[in-house]
Amino acid sequence: MSLPPKVHALMGVTDFLTKVGLGVTPEKIKATSMEKRLASAPPKWSIDPHPADVIVTDHETDSGIRVRLFRVPANTPQPFLLYIHGGGWSVGGFPSTDHITARLAHDTGIAVLAVEYRLAPEHPYPAALEDLESALAWADAHAGDLGFDMSRLAVGGDSAGGNLAAALTLRLRDSGRPLSAQLLIYPALDATMSTPSGQSYSGPGAKPAALSTVWDWYAGGADRANPEISPLLAPDVSGLPPTLVMTAAYDVLHDEGEAYAVRLREAGVPTTFVDHPDWPHAFFSLPKLYPGIDKAWQTVADFLRRNL
Repeated sequence: MSLPPKVHALMGVTDFLTKVGLGVTPEKIKATSMEKRLASAPPKWSIDPHPADVIVTDHETDSGIRVRLFRVPANTPQPFLLYIHGGGWSVGGFPSTDHITARLAHDTGIAVLAVEYRLAPEHPYPAALEDLESALAWADAHAGDLGFDMSRLAVGGDSAGGNLAAALTLRLRDSGRPLSAQLLIYPALDATMSTPSGQSYSGPGAKPAALSTVWDWYAGGADRANPEISPLLAPDVSGLPPTLVMTAAYDVLHDEGEAYAVRLREAGVPTTFVDHPDWPHAFFSLPKLYPGIDKAWQTVADFLRRNL
């Protein structure tokens, strides 16, 4: 196993705790209050402090969804990125990805909007997608006041957020709204779990059984093969914007990310695929554990600047 030593040790401890009933499991997540799940955050020792030049402001959409805006001072309208946090559709809020969205704003000069969407299992599909559309409507309504250039619009996210980003991108294409870019970081894209890693992954981190449970929470009573739940199964992925798909080798989601990149390329979508062979899922959530993480950040920033 080629994981960095600190990561290898951490994953080993995590897997051991799960085996003896002390780790984080879907059952424990479901028993945790919504308030605590929204407040979930990575350890401070694992992330960098917010860049000093990033201004952070909180707002609320007309439907009561909280959004958080990250931006650096600018004299001209800024491109706009709607960024969606991961957490198995059931855990996370602003604290879980503040360090990611702040760095994206700092590294790119793009205005970045995070969304505290409703969580499963209490709020299954399509609640989160509806909240993202509400956030986008808020951005459209305030673009003039706050200095967004909504003609240069990107959607992105990590893990479950990558799933929501891909589904939202399909919705926007079908509604005729153009996007400049799509950013998918170790995305969940196949709720039917038909890929080899989805069926038999046994490495560090989440295993197929746990993933299947949170898929059930998110899908609710909907068909898991619905393309808005499983974007990999969309019958047509043509006409989508330039896309960056980034995966981790040690990840139950690895193969569906790679498969989606292949489908996008075959459909004529300009697609960049980057696999990190020595890292597990969620490396952007704990960046200080990963030597060379700055190169991954640079890849994301270059992609967004190039397309926005």
